[in-house]
Amino acid sequence: MGLRGDILIGVKEKLKTGCAATDSRGALREGGSYEWRMMIQSLLLSAQAQKKPVMLHMDAMNCNENGAHFDGVKILEE
Repeated sequence: MGLRGDILIGVKEKLKTGCAATDSRGALREGGSYEWRMMIQSLLLSAQAQKKPVMLHMDAMNCNENGAHFDGVKILEE
């Protein structure tokens, strides 16, 4: 967990978003309500357990030292 209960999400791919923290560390942050954070965490862990790829949606214009703001996730079919 990051500051103020943010979820920090790391990605393996090299990103070029214009947000320094996201580009250098592959970090995204999500600081919504507790319910929203738990739902996102559940979706990501479920996809990881099933080895399914995901598409992460982010707002690179909303950037701070923890990374670009994470807006959502889509679990992709292989």
